[in-house]
Amino acid sequence: MLLPQIQVSAYFGRGCTSGSNIAQMKHNYSNKLEICTLAKLDFKNILFLIIVFVAGCFSNNRNALNESNSFYINAEKLKREGKFNNSVEAFFQCLRHSPGSYKAHLQLAMIFEDNLDDLSQAIVHYQHYINKSPEKNQTSVVEKWLQRAEKKYYNSLKMKYEEKDSAAEPEVPQVIDEKKLSHQSQKSAEENNESFYVVREGDTLNQIAKDFLGDYKYWSLLYEANADILISPEQLQVGQRLIIPQLDL
Repeated sequence: MLLPQIQVSAYFGRGCTSGSNIAQMKHNYSNKLEICTLAKLDFKNILFLIIVFVAGCFSNNRNALNESNSFYINAEKLKREGKFNNSVEAFFQCLRHSPGSYKAHLQLAMIFEDNLDDLSQAIVHYQHYINKSPEKNQTSVVEKWLQRAEKKYYNSLKMKYEEKDSAAEPEVPQVIDEKKLSHQSQKSAEENNESFYVVREGDTLNQIAKDFLGDYKYWSLLYEANADILISPEQLQVGQRLIIPQLDL
């Protein structure tokens, strides 16, 4: 029995001479596995807590006021880079997450006035800043900026509508002397040996065309020959002297 004991001892690398030592080693190995498993679980929990902490910090930063707000910081950076439209959007995001960030209104007002030439928006945000800011010394300065923007906006509107008024000059209506036109038409018709017809009550161009030119379809020729005295084809006046044009057959 000595040889098997030596083999067992050689196999486990220690001076083991009994089965109880083998059981002890198995127990130790099981404990190590439990420790490793617990270590893995603790690492996952720690990682989860770190993620939650970072997310919470970022969320709090998005809701922070003014210069502490991440959107506000990004908006100032974009403004320094000359990306004014992007900067405006970032300041608006700051206000959506942190409505109390009154300095964002001041920054928006200055961008709209100085960089985007939108005085109406500048006026709105100057007013928001003055209403929300606790910095009374600064608001007295901004009130002067607001008055300046309002004056510039008023002058721009005044100039705009004065230009429109000057461009829209009233048309002077031309007084048409129907008798004179009629006389000129008649004189021309006489020179061309054309005949005339005096309008009676109930007459229409269709009927006159039928009677004198042989077909209703010639009413347009009749109208064209007398367009200088007829307001429209439907409006004939009793006593008007119409030229009866000659048909080119």
